[in-house]
Amino acid sequence: ERVGTDMARKAGVKAAVHNESVSGYKTADLLTQLESHNAKALLATSDLAIVTIGANDFDLDTMVGQCAHSDTSCIADDVNGVTDRVRTILERVKAAMKTPRAPVVVPRYWDGPDYVKVTDMITEAFNANVKKIAHEVGAVYVDFRTPFRGADGTRDDTALLTDDGDHPSEQGHKVLAEAV
Repeated sequence: ERVGTDMARKAGVKAAVHNESVSGYKTADLLTQLESHNAKALLATSDLAIVTIGANDFDLDTMVGQCAHSDTSCIADDVNGVTDRVRTILERVKAAMKTPRAPVVVPRYWDGPDYVKVTDMITEAFNANVKKIAHEVGAVYVDFRTPFRGADGTRDDTALLTDDGDHPSEQGHKVLAEAV
């Protein structure tokens, strides 16, 4: 909600902001949610949709255990499966939006919670796929990693995250609003 509210304030317009996210949702859950009457009605009148999905699909404990001493081929099937569903989500969101030229924004994620080799591999592979998909379906790809981690990826982003080390804090939401 913070991103939409800040964007409207800066543009000097009144906006109704709806956050339809559900904590813990995976891509399959969002695909089901997009079939609901409520989601279709909201999207039909939306001027902007921000779709942040995919991170919960990865079983990091299992993947770190299996792929810690491997290359990206170890994570490829998981990443490709999730990004295939992200493609479907973006296509459905765009199709449901009736406002001409209304943007659909999809972010580049910052990193996994532990910044270990496997989470870095997943993040980079996922981001590369999502960037390509965004371009192909006409969505706007926004870099959320650089504002969080810096251009070289080494900035400490602790203050921008909640205690779980994964979700944006109030300050993190301000940074995301600026990025969009």
